[in-house]
Amino acid sequence: MQKIGIIGAMDMEVALIKDALEGVQQTEVAQSTYYIGRLGGHQVVLTCCGIGKVNAAISAQVLCSVYGVDCIINTGIAGNLAADLKLGDVVLAQKVLYHDFDPDIFAQCPPHQKVLLPDSGLCDRIAAGLTALGANFRRGVVATGDEFVQSSQRKADIIARTGADCAEMEGAAIGHVAARNGVPFAVVRCLSDDADDAAESTYENFAAHTAQLGARLLIDVIRGL
Repeated sequence: MQKIGIIGAMDMEVALIKDALEGVQQTEVAQSTYYIGRLGGHQVVLTCCGIGKVNAAISAQVLCSVYGVDCIINTGIAGNLAADLKLGDVVLAQKVLYHDFDPDIFAQCPPHQKVLLPDSGLCDRIAAGLTALGANFRRGVVATGDEFVQSSQRKADIIARTGADCAEMEGAAIGHVAARNGVPFAVVRCLSDDADDAAESTYENFAAHTAQLGARLLIDVIRGL
């Protein structure tokens, strides 16, 4: 049995997962609530960290230091950067990086990497679960920055610099902390908008739906791990 840490940034990204946990107990650390329960034969520690890199990093470190998780999975929604993906598709990170942090400067500090690499074994198991569920997903590049990308110009800039398939606000920070602690991690993101000039209205219409879709997929994947 693994102890799996799960982090989502918003309530709508974790609500269904919380409801699926059995024997739930909750504690509070640094003004965030951690839900401890069982899912599919595994112990799960779930939290809603809040939006942005610092909030995500705080919760990831708590999962490592306080709860001693065996791995961390970041779940949630993201802006689509890939022309051949559509809303509701999933990006399972093969690489995670910051799009708002000079990679040469980032590499000067531990873990001394320009990009962060999710655990291949964990991701293989998640990919197998997504395949069994018939999900349309890609093992791709996730770009993290402290902004909601809602400009076609900004989108093009991020793609040109990173080659990313989606943009979000927490994944690299969680991967950063996991790497510093030697804890395997994965980032699984369901696409909620196209990160373009229409992103705000698209997000308003589809964010809740895609957040729930991503949560349902992760629940079934963990049950099969």
